[in-house]
Amino acid sequence: MSDSKSLFNIQHMHVTELHKGLSFAPHRHDNCQFYAVLEGEVSYHCDEDNFILKDRDAIIIAPGKLRSLECLSDSGRAIISIFNDEITLTENIRYMKMDDYQYATADKLANAIAGKIEPSSIVEMRFNYLAAEMFDIDFSAFSYLDDGSYKACYVAEQLMMSNLETPLKLDDIARLVGISRAGLERAFQKHFNVSVMRKYRILRINAARKMLEKGLSISEAAYLTGFSSPQHFATVFKNETNVTPSSI
Repeated sequence: MSDSKSLFNIQHMHVTELHKGLSFAPHRHDNCQFYAVLEGEVSYHCDEDNFILKDRDAIIIAPGKLRSLECLSDSGRAIISIFNDEITLTENIRYMKMDDYQYATADKLANAIAGKIEPSSIVEMRFNYLAAEMFDIDFSAFSYLDDGSYKACYVAEQLMMSNLETPLKLDDIARLVGISRAGLERAFQKHFNVSVMRKYRILRINAARKMLEKGLSISEAAYLTGFSSPQHFATVFKNETNVTPSSI
């Protein structure tokens, strides 16, 4: 299981500011679409179905469906994501209501998209974690799954990538995944041959390296990947990569 494996590969994703008069004409996509209203209200038409989407409402649409939209509120914002479905979604059209945790994840994703402060790979991981939380996913569709431990590793990895700047504790990860600490450690040893927290540290360092390559400062990369200080970051970075952050 590689670091870059994702359930969904994003083709396009943006945050739309909602306002009266906003609409898009009927059209079809070759890919899936996820539309989530964070604030405001829209009327979303899909084939013969019509959905009134308000705060915290979301919809996922399979490829080939005729869709259109009209904004009903004076203001608001929504996330639109067009992505490839590499697994089997169980429904062609599905309405979803975000709970508090899912909404917080979606809001963090929207801020990351709008602010453009994170590499696209991190934004994609944020979306994939939200998808794993909200979509009805058939994990058995993965040919490389040999048992249920992969799902635990996948969800844990999404949690890690979605919480780079505020790292979770091992107990928190295990609790959110719904597995014991010992069970999660066994799964990570099997699929990654490293401990859970070592994998977390590697993911944070890999993300920081990409940020440095994109021109962010050492302090910025350290802050965005949850290190307490640039000095601590530099020490861990050197230990994991054998090079200093300043050499990137």
